[in-house]
Amino acid sequence: MADLILVGTVHGDSLGYPRAWKLLEKVRPNLITVEISQFSLKFRKKQGQTWRRRWQRARNQLPEGASHHLALRRIEALLTWPFEVQAAHDFAQQHGLEWRAIDTGQVSRSHLRRFSRELLTPDNLRNLLLTEDGDWGQYIAAQYQQARLALAQPDRFISRFHPSWTSPEMIVREKIMARRLRKLTKAAGQVVHLGGWTHLLTGGGLPTLAQHLEDLQPQRLLLDQF
Repeated sequence: MADLILVGTVHGDSLGYPRAWKLLEKVRPNLITVEISQFSLKFRKKQGQTWRRRWQRARNQLPEGASHHLALRRIEALLTWPFEVQAAHDFAQQHGLEWRAIDTGQVSRSHLRRFSRELLTPDNLRNLLLTEDGDWGQYIAAQYQQARLALAQPDRFISRFHPSWTSPEMIVREKIMARRLRKLTKAAGQVVHLGGWTHLLTGGGLPTLAQHLEDLQPQRLLLDQF
């Protein structure tokens, strides 16, 4: 195993917690890091109950069974406590390790504040019911399959991500996370990082986390293989 292991996740994976635990049991790292910010952790703790109440009220105004729609399942996944955080916290506590939140908070500061005023409104949820439906498990599996293809043939996927990845906000975010991971890996010895799989892409000039850390030769894994 490499000193730095970058693990690509699909946020909201219903099997994410046991998969992450199995990975951590196998590797037994000295430190676990997660792609989440301290701001996000505090904001989610503070607003979690309010989000759940608004979600329930808005969902009650929808047709029976609407909450099983794929788009609404994706909304519900956004509201839940991230499995990456829970797995990192529980494993670290059980084994006497540390875990760190290393994201910058730049994205979450604007993203999370939109939940109550935009995302969790009855009108928005009704509009989402007009989008394509599907099975949640199949959706998660398809996301991992897309990740596997992207990592194997990055040139086919880079153009799809390029506009968002080259925004000033994203460039700074990836640089800061990479700097933090580099420092922590040097100090801790072996680190497992849990984060969204798109951060594992390299090539094509994309300023991703993995690209910034390429000289460390990190091992890149997808969580669904565990």
